[in-house]
Amino acid sequence: MSQKKSELIEIGALWEGRKPGVMTGKMGNARCVILPNDRRDSDNQPAARIFIAPPLEKKNDGDTPF
Repeated sequence: MSQKKSELIEIGALWEGRKPGVMTGKMGNARCVILPNDRRDSDNQPAARIFIAPPLEKKNDGDTPF
């Protein structure tokens, strides 16, 4: 029995945040945050908004030379 390959392409992964409706994750090297649209007035407006930010810089604790 052969399995049909999905036409979907995964671009990232999300985790549920500490607040209800908030999801965080990564898309490539960028951080992704999805927040519920609190200003939604009607069904033709989006339920959530997606924000992309550059990756966090790693902190140098002085123990490494770079």
